[in-house]
Amino acid sequence: MRKGIVIFGMCASAAFAMALAGCGKAAEKASEKVAEKTLEKAVSVDGGSAKVDINSQTGEVKVSGTDAEGAQFNVTSGGGDSGSFTMTQTTEGGGTVAIQSGEGTKVPADFPKDVPLYDGLAVLQAMSDTASGMFNVTGGVAAAPDAVMAFYKEKTAAQGWTETMSMNAGDMQTLMCEKDDRALSVMVSKDGEKATLSVSVSKQ
Repeated sequence: MRKGIVIFGMCASAAFAMALAGCGKAAEKASEKVAEKTLEKAVSVDGGSAKVDINSQTGEVKVSGTDAEGAQFNVTSGGGDSGSFTMTQTTEGGGTVAIQSGEGTKVPADFPKDVPLYDGLAVLQAMSDTASGMFNVTGGVAAAPDAVMAFYKEKTAAQGWTETMSMNAGDMQTLMCEKDDRALSVMVSKDGEKATLSVSVSKQ
């Protein structure tokens, strides 16, 4: 639970800081310093420590530090119109939680190799939690949901996954599979002539 609170807090803080930094040029530096100190103090009140760096020229916000339980975190919110966001946090036992979204998002390097990803997937969001074995990749594909789901039914079976549930609700289709101690969820929804795909893996 603590991990989720820290993640949410850093995301909210980054958004808040970007808003504060968006002032006129004459007040940019002052706004940066006020926002940075405000965020750093907010983290320290809870027993942690943080270093905040706001660039009012680009709109980029960087927050790094340690929470009250000693877990390290790094948050970067991209500037300009990229809308990018990255966050990493250590967890108990030395695991790492990493979240990406926006421009430049990539499939996590430790994403399970036996989980197929549709060719041409344009990744928009990605998450990995190495300690708990949870992974998610979400993005767009230039294909109809039927074609995407047919791909997953074939490829998951070939990789040794056992189908446990399949549902077709027209504009949204879902496939659930399991393998060893893991569960796989594939959700495909219609998006105009394309589709949005979400693939999640977790331990059972």
